[in-house]
Order: sequence, then structure tokens, then C-alpha cells
Amino acid sequence: MLLRPRVLIIDDRLTSRRLAMMLSQRIGLDPTAVSTQMEALRELESGKWFSVVLIDLDIPHDPEALECLKSLLRHRKQRGINLPIIAVTAYASQTDRAMCLNEGADDYLSKPYTMAQFSDKVLSWVAEFRIDQNRNVG
Repeated sequence: MLLRPRVLIIDDRLTSRRLAMMLSQRIGLDPTAVSTQMEALRELESGKWFSVVLIDLDIPHDPEALECLKSLLRHRKQRGINLPIIAVTAYASQTDRAMCLNEGADDYLSKPYTMAQFSDKVLSWVAEFRIDQNRNVG
């Protein structure tokens, strides 16, 4: 049985979570969506293996989202795992992109996004994750 790659979606807005879940399912992923840092950490601690994380970041205005990102980075480091983190934000300038990457996100996707943009961004990291996992298996 072939398992679909899992994506963890962290966003405090229900509409955004639903959209990301729908698009994830359309491209063959198994999405789990949560609205808080605590829920995200519970999912990671549950033993589920995620291929990629999408986190809504509003860095200048939402310190809780930034703390969630820092918690994800600590979790990744403590476990010694490759867990790509994509920051999703409505702020679309190069400065905002740089800020997200400087805070530790591996990549950046600005809202609103198209199906093609979402698919290209997420699947590129899922493919990278699979290649990395295959290197670690043999």
C-alpha cells in the first residue's frame, strides 16, 4: 500500500485551512490542519510523519505564529529530521520573504496563491523530502 505524503497545515483562519486542505488533497497529499501552536506540536508528537509543514506567518503582527515556527524548528532539531517548513503569508514583498526565511522557514508562499503556485511549491518540497528519505534508507 502506497502512503500519500502528509502535510501539516497551521493557520488560525478556518477558510485558509480549508483551502489548503482542499488543494493538498487535489495534488495527492494527506493533509492535517490545525489552528494553534499547541495543536501543531501535538500532531508532531503523535508519531505521524509529515513530509512538509505549511505555516501561516504574520511576522510583524502575530508573535504566536513566530513562536510556533520556533517550536517547529526546535522539534526538527531535537528529532534530527528533515521537515521542510513553508511560510505562507499575505505579505508579498521581498523584505517579507527575507524575514520569513531569516526566521527559519525553508521557503515562502505568498497569499493569495493559485493552484499552480501552491502545487509547484509544495510538491517541490515533497519531492526533495522523498529524495532525502531514500538517501537515508540504504
